[in-house]
Amino acid sequence: MSDTMRAEELFTSHLLWFMALPAGDAGSVIGDVVASAVASIWNQAIKRTAFLIVPRLSVPAIERECSSNAAGWTKVARILLAARIGIRLRIPQSVLDELSRVARAVDHLGAASES
Repeated sequence: MSDTMRAEELFTSHLLWFMALPAGDAGSVIGDVVASAVASIWNQAIKRTAFLIVPRLSVPAIERECSSNAAGWTKVARILLAARIGIRLRIPQSVLDELSRVARAVDHLGAASES
């Protein structure tokens, strides 16, 4: 991640991955790889001061989702939903609805993702 990348740019790039890459059975391995990368990148990003607009609220939420036992696209969706608290970006309701749907989904291992 570039030191000059803004939270909104990071969020948008990860949202594009979420929207463009395959989901379902064919995408479970890809989802796991993307989830690992997204969690790692956000864990590093939140260490930078003034990266998020409300760090007192957003940093703990992002940390919680990055370290959760959720997997694949469920984890990615949960991280993005947590990160949206700290960014200045208008996100269409349809996108939020899809993130929420996937965040509530049962992961590909057959276990309900933790809240």
